[in-house]
Amino acid sequence: MATNIIGRGLSGVLKYTKTKAGEDGLKEILHKLSEEDRAIFSDKINPAGWYPFKTYVNLLIIVDKELGNGDLSLCKDMGQWSAEKDLEAVYKIFTDDTFKDLNILKTAPHVMWQGYYDQGNMVFPELPKTDYIESIKARIVDFPDAAKPSCRLLEGWIEKAVNIISGNRIRGIVTEVKCRIDGHEYCEYLWETKYAV
Repeated sequence: MATNIIGRGLSGVLKYTKTKAGEDGLKEILHKLSEEDRAIFSDKINPAGWYPFKTYVNLLIIVDKELGNGDLSLCKDMGQWSAEKDLEAVYKIFTDDTFKDLNILKTAPHVMWQGYYDQGNMVFPELPKTDYIESIKARIVDFPDAAKPSCRLLEGWIEKAVNIISGNRIRGIVTEVKCRIDGHEYCEYLWETKYAV
């Protein structure tokens, strides 16, 4: 069964693109999609509706090519931007002072993932037992439709989300170290950290 993404996931990419390229630039980028994908954007995206994940991936590829270098690095920037918007609005509860504790990563990723995709899950298999954090791993499990543009976006999303949830106590860089596309059982992301300065 093909994976679907919630409409606000697609809308987020559209908003990011419009911010960077303007209304006309967004229209030009959408025009470069296949006829099948363009048909999806001919109507207003329903934030609560489900859309093909492959259309989302195709949109990421075109946006990265047109506004970036075509090497998917812009997808990571989109992920950081998306995490900031998500955690300011939809998932604000996870950034409340009550939750300035990385243990929230035991539950928050599942809630957020299920709010975007109809398959798979995001888990943090081990969390640090002290305030000194050197690394954290995140995994995307049971997700059959991994795609490199989405993987890059998730690098940025996880990077920014952990930073925000920690109350800016830590900063770091996330790198995907395992990917289903390369034959691994799941996609795994390594966050290597240091205290914020």
